[in-house]
Amino acid sequence: MTVDRDATGPGLIAPTAIAVAPNGGRRGKQDHPALPIGPQELARTAAACLEAGAAMIHTHVRDRDGGHLLDAHAYR
Repeated sequence: MTVDRDATGPGLIAPTAIAVAPNGGRRGKQDHPALPIGPQELARTAAACLEAGAAMIHTHVRDRDGGHLLDAHAYR
């Protein structure tokens, strides 16, 4: 069977990108101990998501206390 990846319709597969958002901006370690917050945790999570098929990761930068940080320079 040949699949036209540029077409859509019954029985055809459209291009798909999977995005993940593993750490959100509101929950913390107290809510879920496995929540990836620090750089090493996020790197491991990003690698696992890539391995599972994700094409994009959306993360939230945190301050030193783990709170959501809205600082444009920190995202660089």
